[in-house]
Order: sequence, then structure tokens, then C-alpha cells
Amino acid sequence: MSKTGIEQWNEAAGAFAVADITGKLPFEDEEFDIVFCNQVLMDIDPVGPVFTECRRVLKPGGIFYYSIVHPAFYTGEWKVDEETGRAGKIVTSYITPSVCENRFWGETKHYHRPLSDYLNGAAEAGLMLVHADEPKSYEDPGKNDDIPLFFFAEYRKVREVF
Repeated sequence: MSKTGIEQWNEAAGAFAVADITGKLPFEDEEFDIVFCNQVLMDIDPVGPVFTECRRVLKPGGIFYYSIVHPAFYTGEWKVDEETGRAGKIVTSYITPSVCENRFWGETKHYHRPLSDYLNGAAEAGLMLVHADEPKSYEDPGKNDDIPLFFFAEYRKVREVF
């Protein structure tokens, strides 16, 4: 977000800050009711400390919500069945973590890891899963809308870390 955008947000809705999520966030313990990470966790390594830090700044019972590109199908290649015309993805690797370069909005690294890394990382940080969703998202007739593009998860901060 641009500096002008941040200034406009601050005027309209209150304080807005930019911080490096890979380190200690510049906020007090238990300061927020909600922490929202949109399409960023798959571009961070390691991701475990992010869950711990987000938990730290959440109030008891606070919500941690994230969305990521679905790791099961991110690296797959689209193929079309010649007989049915139905599209699908060929996935040759899912469990093994890997790194690839993205060039969507500039050059970034994408850290592929299985969903279990995200789910277990949040649980180990003391966040309890409330709801997960893998919505249908393809509108392109050449794609298969039964293959999720994204994964969404909502957690609550529990009082104790197990």
C-alpha cells in the first residue's frame, strides 16, 4: 500500500501500520481482536514464527484468519482430457517442501509446503482451528471449478499453548 493510501486509511478508519511479519511485530501483547493475513504466508519462510507472533498480539479469543494459494494444486500443470474435454491438474509433488520464483507482482519467492505445515504450525502456536474452506474459484470454461485455487482458515486464540 502506498504512503498516500496509508494516510487515507488512517484518516477514514483509524490507525494503519506496515510491519515486517517475519519479525517481532511493533505491537503490544493482546492488542488486537483480529489478525488477517491475505495471500502472504506462502511467500514467507519459515512460517511457524508468524503464527506465534500473530497469537502474541491477539486478545484472548481473538481471531486469526489467513488465505493462501492452495498448495495441493499450485504447482500442478493443467491438462485437458481429450475424450471428455474436462480439465484437471497433474500434480507430481505435494508433500516435499520446495521454493519457486513468482513474477506476478514483481519477483518473489513462493515456499511450497503441504497444508499440514500451516495447520500444525497454527496449532503448535496455540491457535485453534474454527473453520477451513477450499472454495470453488475457477470461472474459466477451460478450467475445472472442482479444483480449489485457495485455502482459507479461521482460528481462535486459546488461553494456553498445549
